[in-house]
Amino acid sequence: MSITIVFVVLVGLCKSMTLDVSGEVDLGDLQPDGILSTVLKLSYSLQMEAKALVSEAEKIRSEAQAMRSEAADSRREAEVMKRDVEIIRGETQKMQEDARSMMEEGKNSMNQAFEVLFRSFTFFSEEGSGDICSQIKDSINSLKEDATASSTILSSISTRLESMENNITQAVAEMENKNELQDIKTRLATLGSAMTSLDEKVVDTNEDALLMLSEIQTASNNLTTMSTHLGSALQTIDEKVEDSNQKTESLAVKFEEKVSFLGTQINVSKDLTRSVKSRLQAWMSEIRIISLFKMTEESNKHPLYETGVITDGLVGFSDYRDYIMRVYSAKASASANEKIWIKLGGLFRVHKIQVWNIRIHHAKQRFQGTRILVDDTYIGTAVGVSDYYHFEVSGEVYGSTVILHQPRQTDMNVIEVQVWGCGPFKLDDKFA
Repeated sequence: MSITIVFVVLVGLCKSMTLDVSGEVDLGDLQPDGILSTVLKLSYSLQMEAKALVSEAEKIRSEAQAMRSEAADSRREAEVMKRDVEIIRGETQKMQEDARSMMEEGKNSMNQAFEVLFRSFTFFSEEGSGDICSQIKDSINSLKEDATASSTILSSISTRLESMENNITQAVAEMENKNELQDIKTRLATLGSAMTSLDEKVVDTNEDALLMLSEIQTASNNLTTMSTHLGSALQTIDEKVEDSNQKTESLAVKFEEKVSFLGTQINVSKDLTRSVKSRLQAWMSEIRIISLFKMTEESNKHPLYETGVITDGLVGFSDYRDYIMRVYSAKASASANEKIWIKLGGLFRVHKIQVWNIRIHHAKQRFQGTRILVDDTYIGTAVGVSDYYHFEVSGEVYGSTVILHQPRQTDMNVIEVQVWGCGPFKLDDKFA
């Protein structure tokens, strides 16, 4: 318990402390007098709460006593009402017996009247007689008097029965009130149990309050001692914070120096990068032969003639007579749609293409009509018969393969193919 109280007090003190912008702790709130005052305030607050609990318990006990007295009075009234109901029930039973007796008498009187009438009708059917008529008249008058008396008695019985019904209704209502009183009795019993439990809790609360006051006094003494230690500890923390601030300022100065140095180096690197890039651009923009000694392929390959000779850069010897010319390419047979591929080995910008035709007179016309392409871009077609064909490329044409395509059914004989351009480039870095 004491540990919990000390923790609560410390939390309150920590919340009361303030931190300024520089991160230094305000130690003015941690004076021993302030801690003791806080503890005394908490003790007084707990005492007032305990007194309030005791007062409330006394009030509840008084109300419970009053409700118990009312319940006892209600119980006595219910017993009186029960006796009245028993008396009314006895009178009702007696009146029911009187009514049954009177009904029997009325029934007998009616039977006598019917018998007299029957005898009268019998007599009148046989012979008339004045005496008998007088007797009948007397009997009828007697029956009328009996009927009148019976009617009076029955009216009295009806009145008494209505009064009894009202009394019974009132008794039933009072019995219902008795049920409510029974509910009140049950609630009072529950309230008595609650009061007993509350008394126990009040006793426990008083004991806990006294124990808490003792613990608070002990905690106050402990806090007084702790405040001294906290003061020294906070002083040590302030010294460390001051040392950390000095180191941080030193590191900030060094960091700014490093950033300034790195900024200078970055600017130097940028200048060097720009210079290297401009040199690379100037070097890569040089137009040169880009097909020299590049790999070639062909369709319908001849077993003795290789296409590799058409990219070796040699177009002839010192003598240009036909029988001493350079080696040329050839197909295995004359067929349509023959092709020769020159693979440049990268993405290049092509500026022009030169083709040297075979110099054998009867074979020169074979190259006529050959289409020149860079990848899928059409460059031109060999027109007429010539020893040499020149194809200028208009616009920016990039590609990695130069294609010679002869759609006619004929052989394809070429001495040399020279492709002029610059590169190589990346697909996303075409600047030439």
